[in-house]
Amino acid sequence: MTSSIKLMRTMIRQKSSSVHKVIGLQLLALVITLIIQLWQQGHINAMDPVGFFASYGMLATMVIFVLLALRTEHIWTNSVFRLIPITDTRLYISNLLSTFLNFVYFLILETIITGLLGSLDLADFNMPNTSHLFGYVTSGLSLIFTLLLVGWTFISMVHLLGKMISTFLPETKQGFIQLVLYIVVFFLLFFVLSTIDNTIGNYVNNFFSPVYSMGTLYQIIGPLFILSGFMLLWVILFSLINIYLLKYWTEAK
Repeated sequence: MTSSIKLMRTMIRQKSSSVHKVIGLQLLALVITLIIQLWQQGHINAMDPVGFFASYGMLATMVIFVLLALRTEHIWTNSVFRLIPITDTRLYISNLLSTFLNFVYFLILETIITGLLGSLDLADFNMPNTSHLFGYVTSGLSLIFTLLLVGWTFISMVHLLGKMISTFLPETKQGFIQLVLYIVVFFLLFFVLSTIDNTIGNYVNNFFSPVYSMGTLYQIIGPLFILSGFMLLWVILFSLINIYLLKYWTEAK
C-alpha cells in the first residue's frame, strides 16, 4: 500500500509549479508596471511596489484557485494516480489536502514578498493595535480557508456527478453533452444548496448582529469561527459524496 504522505508530497510538488508560475507572472507584471511608471513620471514612490504587488495579488489569488482546482480534478480520472495501490478515501484526502497546502504556500510567498516590498519604506510605519489582532487573523483565515475548501469540493462534486451521469449517455458527441451536463448539474446543485443554505443561514444570521456596531467590532471573531464551522460541515458533506462517486462511478483514463 502506497504511503499517503509520499503521495501527498508528490502532489504538492506537482501543484507547486502552478504557484511558482503565478507568483513569477505577478512579479513580472510588477516590474513592467514600475518601468512604465518610471518612464512616464520619472520617479517611483517607496510604497508603489507593495501597492502594485498587492493589487495584482487579488487577480493572482483567483488564478491560483482555478489552476489548483483544475489540477485537483485532473487526478480523479488520471490512471497514473487511480491505479496506485491506495484507497479512494486516502487518494481523495491526499489530493484535497495537497491542494489546500499549496494555496497556503501561495499565501506565505505573497506575505513574504509583500513584507519585503513594504520594508522599503518604514518611515511612516506604525505597529497596529494588537488588541484582538490574533482573533481577527485566525477567525478571518479560518473562514477564508473553509470557503476555499467548499469551493474545491463543490467543483469536484459537479465534475464527478457529471462523469457519473455521462456513463448513461451515448458516446457520440459526448464531449459537448458533458459540457452541457456539467453546466446543468452546476446550476441545479447551486440552486438546491443555496435554498438549503439560506434556510439554515437565517438561524446563523443572528450571530452577526454585532457587526453592525462598529464600537463592538471585536465581537465578530466568534461569529466568524461559527460560520467557519458551518462551512466545514459542507466540506465534509461534499467530501463524503465525492468519495462515493470516486469509488463507484469514476473510471480512470
